[in-house]
Amino acid sequence: MTVRHDLKNAVGSLFKIAATRVELFGLEVAEEKERMLGMLWLSMFGFVFFILALMSATVLVGLYFWGTEYRFVVLLGLVLFHTLAALACFWYVRSHLIRKNLPFSATVKALQDDAQCIRGKTPAATEDRP
Repeated sequence: MTVRHDLKNAVGSLFKIAATRVELFGLEVAEEKERMLGMLWLSMFGFVFFILALMSATVLVGLYFWGTEYRFVVLLGLVLFHTLAALACFWYVRSHLIRKNLPFSATVKALQDDAQCIRGKTPAATEDRP
């Protein structure tokens, strides 16, 4: 084996490592895009339900003075339903945004492990990676 052959192998290995890291980054970008679109949809539905609750509350106040007891109860139920639906959507979005790790954390962890290996240290016990 020559130095040239060893250098070729080292460069080839570096390119393979870089390709793996780029692939991991691409997968994480796709996951992050899907998660953000889901949160956006739920936020929009929550906003729509909130607007419906406000509109129903306005109609409810108008009908309160109308004097029909059944319409009042039905509209009060609609206001409560829309308000609870909006709160559920907002709570779900909030809990997922708080619970979610930083975007691209697996890529950052892999790059940190690579840097430790280059320095001659063994990486810490790794968690399950996607």
